[in-house]
Amino acid sequence: MVCGMRQERREVWIKLIEQWKESRLTAKEFGQAGVNLNTLQSWKWRLTADARRSADSGVRPPGAPATDTVMPINVDKTAFVRFDTNNYSVSPDYAEDTLTLAAADVTVRVLRGGGEEVARHARNWGRRQRIEDH
Repeated sequence: MVCGMRQERREVWIKLIEQWKESRLTAKEFGQAGVNLNTLQSWKWRLTADARRSADSGVRPPGAPATDTVMPINVDKTAFVRFDTNNYSVSPDYAEDTLTLAAADVTVRVLRGGGEEVARHARNWGRRQRIEDH
């Protein structure tokens, strides 16, 4: 029960911090709406630190939205596509081509024109990683 209450509290603060960011107000201005400034700063620091730890581990950060993305993507001359700051490998046969990227929470797929899969990777939630296992 305690864990559930902590998770609920965490989710409330995630939403408050998102509202603060969207409002474009300073912390002090946002705090005048009845939010304790010190608590706001503390939760911002805590959630940022958690996100960094998750990014370093390559695991989806807590509170990150579910994502399904489909978009055209250019393959560079070294046969990598760049998505969310990470580089994912494809076969060298597709170097400098335009393919389709289909990314979900757990996978990143690269497809040819007819939907043929040319590469599949476990999605990495880290930053600036090079993923070569396809």
